[in-house]
Amino acid sequence: MAKPENIPVYGKDYYAWNYEEQTQMKHRVLRAYYRVYASKLGRSRNTLFFDCHGGCGAYIQSDGTLSYGSSILINSVAEQVFANRPFTHNHIIICERDKGYFENLNKVLKDLGIYDKRIITYNKDYNDALLDSSNKVAYRSNSTLFFIDPFGYYDTPMLGMGDLMKHFGNEILVNFMFDFLNRGISVSNIDESQLTSFFGCEDWKNARYLSGGERETFLVDLYKRKLKETTRANFVFAYRLCYPAKDQTYYYLIHATNHIDGISLMKSSFASINYGRVEYLGKRNDEMSLFDMDYYKQSELANLLNKKFTGKTFSFIEILESIIEDTASLEKDLRGALKEMEKRGEVSIRRIDSAKTGLKGKDEVTFKGVKDEVHN
Repeated sequence: MAKPENIPVYGKDYYAWNYEEQTQMKHRVLRAYYRVYASKLGRSRNTLFFDCHGGCGAYIQSDGTLSYGSSILINSVAEQVFANRPFTHNHIIICERDKGYFENLNKVLKDLGIYDKRIITYNKDYNDALLDSSNKVAYRSNSTLFFIDPFGYYDTPMLGMGDLMKHFGNEILVNFMFDFLNRGISVSNIDESQLTSFFGCEDWKNARYLSGGERETFLVDLYKRKLKETTRANFVFAYRLCYPAKDQTYYYLIHATNHIDGISLMKSSFASINYGRVEYLGKRNDEMSLFDMDYYKQSELANLLNKKFTGKTFSFIEILESIIEDTASLEKDLRGALKEMEKRGEVSIRRIDSAKTGLKGKDEVTFKGVKDEVHN
């Protein structure tokens, strides 16, 4: 994958990269989710953002507006979240093995005045930094979000993620560079060992016999499955991001978490800045359709729930856990669908954790099925 152009920043001793639209979206998602992540987990313990590919630290838009890399944006969010929390803090570890990028990143940090003891930078491969004893203590004792955002797939071994989510609150967000990987698989002299290391198996080779959407689905599902097996994550979800100017997948952000709140809040965070959707559609992103309406979402979800659960009783949280990975539905969509089903007499709800018309947690939902219409 081609490296970005280094663009000099007027009046500064560092350079920036072009701030592409999909990168802006990625950063908006990251900030939105980390605000929730740190707010929730940082109440009683410290949090840590482990940036595995720090980059050059700065971005510049076509109008000259300057913005900053993932860790700097996260630091800004964390400062707001922890402003009134004297007993807990946020820490950041940044790895960047390219010496030039690393030096530029540190210049940006110093220029912004945020180069302090709570931000540690390493000019080394993140896999080596993960093995450092002090860093192990850090991500084992602080709730940590690992952000793995490489230019491609080189030196991002699946095996290296095996220990990262064994500790409370730890999560992983991976940039799965689908388009680059998809083109690479078709090249005869591709480094197969790198791809095998990336996926954690040789099953990726079967993608060579597939094309189009079938290949895309196969590769994404394979990575999600192996990530789940390797990390023992309870939930893994992939967010698709298209090129800004064409209807084609650029990459996926793949999120792994052990807690239902993790996947539910990440989906809600993505949707909150993206017209209620959990995929970024590039040039079609601001187009709304029937399928984006709450009524349609809830109606489709109600049909799924009736087919899956009629005659059974489950708690709200059990229902949420059963559909959250396999559908684009948000927690609010499920809640809305069940309340509409309650009005139609398709379910009955025994409220345990909520009062009156609420719906959450251990509240029991009994699915009665769709009542046949009576025709005179």
